[in-house]
Amino acid sequence: MMTWLEMVAHYKGYQNLLQESEPFRIAPRPRNRRDSLYCRALRELGRRMARWGQTLQERYPAPASPPSWQVRQAD
Repeated sequence: MMTWLEMVAHYKGYQNLLQESEPFRIAPRPRNRRDSLYCRALRELGRRMARWGQTLQERYPAPASPPSWQVRQAD
């Protein structure tokens, strides 16, 4: 188990590493209104597609024919 002095030294070393890496940190991309518009549009599109998929599954619960692809088992 670490002693108190070892933990403090470890913490100080960690803080020094954080300070040294600060100049090399990548700044976050600024968010603009256009990005948020695209995000909202894609989120709404995803919700509508999920709702449409649920409706289709309720309407057609069993597949009309087996799938045309074959699933291979992993070794």
